[in-house]
Amino acid sequence: MVTSDRAPKFKNFISDTSKKFAIIYVVVGLIFFLWIITRLVLGSNVFLGSANIINILRQVSVVGIVAAGQFFAIVTGLIDLSVGSTVAMAGIIYAAIFKAGGTEFMAVALLGALFVGLIIGLINGALIAYFRLTPFIATLGMMLIVRGAIYVGTGAQPIFGAEGGYLEYLFQ
Repeated sequence: MVTSDRAPKFKNFISDTSKKFAIIYVVVGLIFFLWIITRLVLGSNVFLGSANIINILRQVSVVGIVAAGQFFAIVTGLIDLSVGSTVAMAGIIYAAIFKAGGTEFMAVALLGALFVGLIIGLINGALIAYFRLTPFIATLGMMLIVRGAIYVGTGAQPIFGAEGGYLEYLFQ
């Protein structure tokens, strides 16, 4: 009887690739599962349509930008817990300046939002680099300080009445 030497190699190949690419298999499987469910439930191709995909990308764009920055902190073995509060503070500053000045102050509002993010990042960096605080503790404290400042500054109320927007500004 002739035994094949290929069977153990193939088994090792399957075992190695399943370990290396397990997360990719899970994501592809979930996408396929969601596609099947939506096809059965909705009976149409709305879920994977271009309008829905563009809508999803538009909704996750801010989270994607923040995640890209957070990636570098995590790769170096650190963590920044204050990014959510920083984004919220930048949004509040932008909305307040935009509401006060309208589309004429759009550039100032954008620069103000970027400046707030820069200042909070510099403070976090100084606390970690110069005062030797643990990044987890420094950014946790900054998260609470910034979130408290947002609540005090806005009176825990949303900012209403910012008429106009990017498109109005861009196509003046």
